[in-house]
Amino acid sequence: MEDNNQDKELSEWVETPDSSCLLSNNFPTLQSLAGVGEVWVITLPDPVTEAQSGETNSNRCMLLNAERQKIFLVHQEFDSEPKVYAQDKGYVMHLYDRCEQEVIRMTRPYKFCTGFCWCASINHCSVHIDVEAPVGQLIGTVKQSVSYWYPAFDVIGADGRKLFHIPISTDLTAVIRIYRVREHSASSAGTLSRDIRYPKITLTLPGDLDVKNKALLLGATFLIQLSRGLVRETPLWYFDD
Repeated sequence: MEDNNQDKELSEWVETPDSSCLLSNNFPTLQSLAGVGEVWVITLPDPVTEAQSGETNSNRCMLLNAERQKIFLVHQEFDSEPKVYAQDKGYVMHLYDRCEQEVIRMTRPYKFCTGFCWCASINHCSVHIDVEAPVGQLIGTVKQSVSYWYPAFDVIGADGRKLFHIPISTDLTAVIRIYRVREHSASSAGTLSRDIRYPKITLTLPGDLDVKNKALLLGATFLIQLSRGLVRETPLWYFDD
C-alpha cells in the first residue's frame, strides 16, 4: 500500500499559473522553477534495458521538488558521431513539462579526449553544455574552467558574464558547493550532492533565484555528473556503444 501511495505522489505535477494544457495561449515557460529551493534528479528505469540485461541503467530521469512533485521529465539523446572514449560522447538533454512541451534543451557537443582540467583553457579540451530556454534561445553556457588540481566549472550567462563558479572534489560522496560570482567577491549560492546508494542527485539553491539561473544550474548538474573522470565508476547514465 505504501508503494502505491508513493507512486501516486510521484505522478503529481507542480502547479503553476500556466499549468493548464487547455489554454490556447499556453507556451513553454520556466515558471515551474519559480520558488523552488531544492531539485531532485531521479533516474527512471528503462523497462526494455532492464528486461534484457537485468540492470536499471537509463537515459531518462525526472526532476522533483522537495514536495515530491514533478517539475520536468528529462530524456537524454546521444549523437551519432564515432567515439573512442564513451565519456566524450555528445548528447542533448530534452526537458519536458506536464504538457509534453520541451521547455529547456541542453546540448553538450562531442569533443575528442576532453575533461582534463589542466588544459581546459583550450576550447576543444574543455567540456561545456549550452542551455536554451525556450528552445532556440541561448540563456547561457556551463563550461569547464582551467585548474591545475581539482576540476571546476563556470556558469556563464548569454552576455558572457560569469555568474557562478563550481569547484569539484574527486570524492563522489562530497557535497559540491556552488558560488555566486560578484564583481569583487564570491558567496555561497547552493549545493550539489549525490546519494551513491540510490540514483538521486540533489540540487539546493535560493528559492528566489532567477528561473533562468536555476535552469543554468540544472545544466551544470547534468554536465558535472556526466563529465569524464568525475563519475566514471558510478555514472548517472551508462554509455552504450
